[in-house]
Amino acid sequence: MAATAGIFHRKYKGPGRRSHPDRLFAKGGRALWIEFKLPGNTPTELQWLEIRAMRAAGLRVTWTSSRRGFKKILAAYWGPA
Repeated sequence: MAATAGIFHRKYKGPGRRSHPDRLFAKGGRALWIEFKLPGNTPTELQWLEIRAMRAAGLRVTWTSSRRGFKKILAAYWGPA
């Protein structure tokens, strides 16, 4: 989905940071971190702390628990594919 829209993406495992968002997406000089959760789940308290710290540093960070939510996030940030 992201690749077909020309969006660079990588799975990220922050060394020593279990609470780091799962994936990095970038296009046109703009980056977006997304935490993916299983349907019905939300980020843990440690993940919320990391999300808030990253946002405070000026990074764009969000989360989703559905494929539909993921599509909406990408469309909102980079426009429809």
